[in-house]
Amino acid sequence: MFNPFVNDGVLISGGTEQSLKQVLGLIQAEESGQKDECLLSAYLKAFLIHAYRESQSSPVVGSFEDKRLKKLYELVIANFKEEKSTAFYAEKIGLTSKRLNEILKEKFNLTITKFLHNQLILEAKKEISFGEKNFKEIAFDLGFSEQAYFSRFFKKQTGLTPESFQQKMFRLSKYKS
Repeated sequence: MFNPFVNDGVLISGGTEQSLKQVLGLIQAEESGQKDECLLSAYLKAFLIHAYRESQSSPVVGSFEDKRLKKLYELVIANFKEEKSTAFYAEKIGLTSKRLNEILKEKFNLTITKFLHNQLILEAKKEISFGEKNFKEIAFDLGFSEQAYFSRFFKKQTGLTPESFQQKMFRLSKYKS
């Protein structure tokens, strides 16, 4: 459930689904009422525990126990905005690019490039959702030389333009209030 290389979601069974809905109802009631942070935190913890238990009953894809993959994750998180070269990460870990990609493919059916793209998209979605920066600033912060390159990359990865994604997030946040 908390593996940075796998983001397939968790298949929730009927019994757990009902429990999650009940906890979510409690969260929504508290959020629209007194908004007690301690209680909201406890409800969120209960929600995550139920989801985590469900994830443990699913077969685990790959393992995050490999120290090389842990190091790769740390390197990517620290450098993904500036370094987009597979060779950079492979060299830092002490493997060839080919071998590192083989390990990732074997364990997670993922390449370094795809993992880097996932990190860029995740960060872009966060920045767009926050709404504090314009698309040009986001593009430059993520290492793109032009906003047009960023927009094409975002659309290729998500199927949405940054503008469409932002409008979708605005509609969702408006719906929740």
